[in-house]
Amino acid sequence: MALVATATYSVERSTAAPSFNGDQVPQIDGWRADFSEDFTAASVNDQNWGPYGWGYQPVGNGAMGVYRPENTTISNGTLNLTYAYRDGQWTSAGVSGAPLFTAAGGRWEFRVRQPRAAGLGYAFLLWPAGDKWPPEIDIAEGNSNSRTVSSFYHFRTADGRERLDASRQVDDPWVWNTYGVIIEADELIFTHNGEPHSRIALDTPEKRAVVSERMWIGFQIGVMDPNAPEAEWFETVKGGVPNAETPASGTVQIDWVAHYVRDPAASGDARSDGGGGSRSDGTGDLASGDGTTATDSGGAAGGETSRSGSGDVADDQGRTRGDQGRTSGDHLWNRLREFAAGERPGLPYSVYDR
Repeated sequence: MALVATATYSVERSTAAPSFNGDQVPQIDGWRADFSEDFTAASVNDQNWGPYGWGYQPVGNGAMGVYRPENTTISNGTLNLTYAYRDGQWTSAGVSGAPLFTAAGGRWEFRVRQPRAAGLGYAFLLWPAGDKWPPEIDIAEGNSNSRTVSSFYHFRTADGRERLDASRQVDDPWVWNTYGVIIEADELIFTHNGEPHSRIALDTPEKRAVVSERMWIGFQIGVMDPNAPEAEWFETVKGGVPNAETPASGTVQIDWVAHYVRDPAASGDARSDGGGGSRSDGTGDLASGDGTTATDSGGAAGGETSRSGSGDVADDQGRTRGDQGRTSGDHLWNRLREFAAGERPGLPYSVYDR
C-alpha cells in the first residue's frame, strides 16, 4: 500500500452542543473530530464521494439489477442512496468515501435513516485504502425491513480468513439512528446513538492488524432477488417486482459522517487510537467552512495524484470514476450472505474464501 501524506482537518463546531443523534456532527467528550461531512453541497462531487455504477455494472451476489451513479445524490443536507424500478429493471446505489478521507484507528460515526422496503439490503463499512482485503469492518449491515442490525469484523489468520459477529435490535430503524465503531488498540467497540453495544477483542496479532490499517467508509444498498441462489439467506422482494411491501423506489438517507481521534488534552486519556486521517488523493488539508482544499501534494492510496488549477484530478488515481475499492465486484453482498447464514443457531464464525 502506498504511503499517504498526513493532513489535519479543522471542523467548524456549533456553540451549542447538539445531541448525539441530532442533525449536526456532535462533539464527543474526550474526542476531537478530524473529519466531518454534513452533505451541504449542491450535488455529489466524485472527487470527494465516488458513486458506484459508472459502467452500470450488476449488483450481483443475490441482488437484482445494476448500480447507477445518478441514484446517488445530495439534497437538503443529506446523502441519498436510492433504489428504483425502471423499465422492468431494478437499480441500486453505492458510494465510496475513498477520494475524500482515509484514517487508521479512531472513531467513526454516521447518522442514517432507512426506508420501509422489504427485501432492501444495506451494508455500511470500512474498507482498506490499499484495497488488500481483509481487514474489513462492517459497522451496520442487514435488511431495511428488519430491526436487527449486524456488525462484522473480517481479518486474516495463518489458516485463512475469519469473521467475528455482533448484532443489536433497533427499536425503529425508519427514524434517524446513529451507528459507529471505535477502533482501540485492543478491541473494536460498536456504538448505537453514541452508546457502546458490542465489543470484539483484538487479542491476537492478526486481529490487531486493523489498528494501523488506513481505511475509508462506504455505503451500499441492493434489492434482493427471490430467484437468486442466495435467496434462502435473505429477505427478498416478493415476486421480484414492486409491491405493497416494496415500493417501486425508496431512499436510504445519510445526514452526516465523521471521524474522531482521541483528545488527551480534553479527557486526560492517552490511549492510542491507531493514527490520524488524511486525504486519500494527497491534495492536502481540508479547510473549514467552505470545503476548499489546499494544494499540498502527497502519496495516494491508489497512485500519485495532482490537482490542477481548475480542480481537476489527474487520471492516475488508480480508480475508475468512483468505483475504487469494489474488488471482485460485490464484496459487500458476500458479507450480507454470511450475515444471514450466521443468524442460524449453532453456526460458528465462518472461515471462507472470496
